[in-house]
Amino acid sequence: MKVDERLSLSIDRIEFSSAKSLSYNADAHTSIDEIKAKAICVDDESGKESIAGELIAHQVDLAELINDGTSIILTLDEHSHELSEFADFFSNNEKVFSKKIYKTFKLKEDDIMYGDDDVLIFDNLYVNKKFRGKDIGQLLIEATCKDFRRGGRFAFLKVYPLQFSGADGFDELPDERKKKILREKEEFKNRSFEVSQEKLIKLYEKCGFRLIDGEKEFMVADLFEKYY
Repeated sequence: MKVDERLSLSIDRIEFSSAKSLSYNADAHTSIDEIKAKAICVDDESGKESIAGELIAHQVDLAELINDGTSIILTLDEHSHELSEFADFFSNNEKVFSKKIYKTFKLKEDDIMYGDDDVLIFDNLYVNKKFRGKDIGQLLIEATCKDFRRGGRFAFLKVYPLQFSGADGFDELPDERKKKILREKEEFKNRSFEVSQEKLIKLYEKCGFRLIDGEKEFMVADLFEKYY
């Protein structure tokens, strides 16, 4: 992929991988892909590679769910807790998205919505302390949006600092994610939730996201508006 030169001075490449997150909901098996992106930096002297930042997102094939007559909301609810939090922003009728999304972009409910074949939902973003302040997070988000938007119109995310993730369900998380949460808790133990959240909002706004109408921590980006 072509990396934005303005944002890529600190890294050498981005590696993408995708996988099926299996659940007892068979519709989620075929309709939801987990995407991982890693920003890789190569030391000029030693040639040693290190991970500057990592991102996890989900790509939901809305068109497949709609064509099969499957509930988008139920599929998100049954896939995982992370995706179930976004169920309120979707509809099971022909509108696909809820009224909040129309209000966020000042669209009329009778407007024809193009580009609702799939959607991106971001789950987790972590930047290595050594590389912070170098736009690595912005680069990972924008690269993922560009490469995986397909026929998608919107991308969603929740503004919740990793270091404030609660203990509920912690033991069930993958080891890799546990380590990131514990690392964040240690590195930002003296920063308040409000300050951390505001910094994240500003980062996501740079990537084209805006707070959803009536929400304080959920954001959405119009990928048509940004990339077309």
